[in-house]
Amino acid sequence: FSQFFSTSSEASFCPNLPCVINEILPGQTVTVPVRGEMGSHLNGAFQIIASVGSTGASNHDDPDEGQPGSNNLFTFSGAIEPGADLSLDLSLNTASPFFIGQTVSYRAIINNQGGQSASNLELEVFPDNLTVQSFAGCDSVNGNRCLINSLNAGQTDLVTIQVQVTGNDFLLNGEVEGAEIDLNLEDNVDEQGNQGSVGQADVSVSMSLIENPPYYSDQILQFSVRIRANGQPASNVRVWTELPGAGGSFLTADFCDGALPCVIDNMPANSERSAVFTYFAPVANDDGTAQDWMHRVYVEPGQVDSNPANNEAIIQNTSLAASNLVVRVELLSSGPFFADDVIEYEIELINGGVNRARDVALSTTPVNLEPVFVSGNLCPEVNCQLTAIDFNQRETLLVQYRIVDPGSFNLAASVSSITFDPNTGNNSDKVNGGVASNVLTDSIFTNRFE
Repeated sequence: FSQFFSTSSEASFCPNLPCVINEILPGQTVTVPVRGEMGSHLNGAFQIIASVGSTGASNHDDPDEGQPGSNNLFTFSGAIEPGADLSLDLSLNTASPFFIGQTVSYRAIINNQGGQSASNLELEVFPDNLTVQSFAGCDSVNGNRCLINSLNAGQTDLVTIQVQVTGNDFLLNGEVEGAEIDLNLEDNVDEQGNQGSVGQADVSVSMSLIENPPYYSDQILQFSVRIRANGQPASNVRVWTELPGAGGSFLTADFCDGALPCVIDNMPANSERSAVFTYFAPVANDDGTAQDWMHRVYVEPGQVDSNPANNEAIIQNTSLAASNLVVRVELLSSGPFFADDVIEYEIELINGGVNRARDVALSTTPVNLEPVFVSGNLCPEVNCQLTAIDFNQRETLLVQYRIVDPGSFNLAASVSSITFDPNTGNNSDKVNGGVASNVLTDSIFTNRFE
């Protein structure tokens, strides 16, 4: 033998080589299968020389036995082609529960179990309800194929495959091959145990409104929201919230950064998560009619929801038109004050609310004062009726009063409207006055003419 090692016989009557065959009948052919291991193709061709001959106990005569070119000797030789034994072990690395849209990880172990070095290896995967996103551990990638330049005999390579789940039942099979002859093709394919399934879950949501009615334009509304995983764990739970017409939203939850949908990565069975969703209430119509609104919260797990009827919570109500009327009185004149003095006041009326204030009434209550002069853009007198004051509109009156008698004097003002005003504390300004002394007299002239 040359480049043919560990030879053995596979015949029961010839367990070892060389062996003795007791008897061969005329015309009979005896076959002795011989198994051996090829040497390296780098060391040349292989050669097998088989011979058969008589023993001292033989009772036959072979006339050409031992002669050159006799049929008792057979030689076989040939080239050794490079060969390796590649195997593939493919397994799902990510634990359940799984959900549609999830990125899961597979691990592929490629082993060259012997023979020669393997070159130009190609790992091809066959996804079902999966989309391949990336490979790690490859020399290059072409679509669903991972290319590895070489793998020595006895060497193992690890490849990680990231895939996205696109259907309920998913599967990833794989096959590896190289440029050399493979000594055992049966272990080049892995199509066992590489499947997963999107499970079921039951998530529900409940909601309550923290503020009590009435609700009005641009009011802050806070909704307390509770999300629950019923009976089974859930993952990738997405949470949407919407209140059409609202001025903005502020989401307070440890699982939400403000972007919608909010996502809860994992919820153990029968666990709850809470959140507060804050909105500015929709602005009602300026004509005084209420604005209907609806706040909706919707939750959905990454799994198939077994009870979608409890995935939604809704609160409906209305916003009233709201103004915020403010009146301010300022005494412009400085003391000391004396009876019969003429003093000046500024009265300012402002609508700080988001809606138009309708049927506005401004009234004043002077004490120890009588009006002398009034100047205003909208109001011709200190007690006036205005059809409306728009948002951020103001009316400023400059008024003069005469102090009637010695003693305390004061000018109070108040404002009212048929439009809802959530803050009536600034609808009046009650204390704006002082104390007046007696009228001054000239005592020198008085004593002289006496």
